[in-house]
Amino acid sequence: MIYSLGFNYNKVGGSMPDFIEKFSREFRTQMPKQKDGGGIQFGVAVQKDISAWLYLKSGFGLAYKKVNPEEQAYPLYKDSLNTWYISIPLLIGVQTSLDAKKTIDAFFETGILGNFAIGDKSYKAPDRVAFSHSGAVATYQASAGFSFVVAPNASLVLQYAYSLDISPAYKETLYLDATNQTYFYGDYKYHTSSLSLGLKMGIHG
Repeated sequence: MIYSLGFNYNKVGGSMPDFIEKFSREFRTQMPKQKDGGGIQFGVAVQKDISAWLYLKSGFGLAYKKVNPEEQAYPLYKDSLNTWYISIPLLIGVQTSLDAKKTIDAFFETGILGNFAIGDKSYKAPDRVAFSHSGAVATYQASAGFSFVVAPNASLVLQYAYSLDISPAYKETLYLDATNQTYFYGDYKYHTSSLSLGLKMGIHG
């Protein structure tokens, strides 16, 4: 078993941030900035070694993601995104020892996360016609790190991960012209960097 606790930093991409940036350029207002993107995460994982260097990993995670994506933009164009997710990872990884005694390992892993929203306190700007968060989001993740043996059958794990939503985390509809009933349909997708410290227990394989 691998238990981990860490911090994440979030930004968002998608058609909504692209539109707000384009709007700001056209009307020469201040360019929007993404702020307050810090969050936390916790995970429990099981690793199955396929060979000395190849493994599979899955488990359960809890992640808190938030960001204010349009600071400094036109006053009405300010959402605040704030969601808790349960994450189920399906990962494949490679690992290798860096010393003869096999006390330090380096690893790289990649795969897909299923993120399921369990709580949302997001705020939508007043010019939005509709706003919703997705109950389930598919996310791609790649990560790398090191593990250090600290006791028999126990290792510390330091890991950096980058994840990118494949499907939208939020969808919304924006008035372009209320008189002519013209709308813009936009979305947000999280881009998340995280750093975590973990404890790997037991013999894997």
